[in-house]
Amino acid sequence: MELLIPGLILVGLMVYASTRIKRNAAQAFEQETIETAEYTLTKPAGMLQVINGDPGLAFEAYSKEIGTVGRKDFRMVTATIRILDAQLQDEGEKLAEFNEVIGDHHYTVTESREISDGGEFHVIRKTADRRGKTFVLETRALEGVSDELSRKVDVMIQSFRLADQSV
Repeated sequence: MELLIPGLILVGLMVYASTRIKRNAAQAFEQETIETAEYTLTKPAGMLQVINGDPGLAFEAYSKEIGTVGRKDFRMVTATIRILDAQLQDEGEKLAEFNEVIGDHHYTVTESREISDGGEFHVIRKTADRRGKTFVLETRALEGVSDELSRKVDVMIQSFRLADQSV
């Protein structure tokens, strides 16, 4: 009997902690708008932003869904933002390219197919230049991704904007 009460208290604390962890994990995959001094971006629901990831990237996220090619698992979608001091060199077979002007900034969106580690990826890059730096949002989707996930990638690409900065 003297162990029953502390055991019940311990079980109650474990249930409470587990519920909090699950709730926080679910919130991490919700849609959010990311605003920095240099850019804004909408991270769609179902993707997780990597915190303290690759220091060479300004932004990094991946989808909850995983696909398999051969014996290797890949995230169905990954997204990164790199800030380069030079122009980006195109890779892979270019499928389409178009330009858009939003505010004072000129953007180029390029679609291509790339083969990496045996998997075929649909790659979309949205680039913009400002003061000698090139900002590159790159999304990589494993071939065969669902229409819903493709729409989420489109939302992310369309939402990427450089922040207005006074000279």
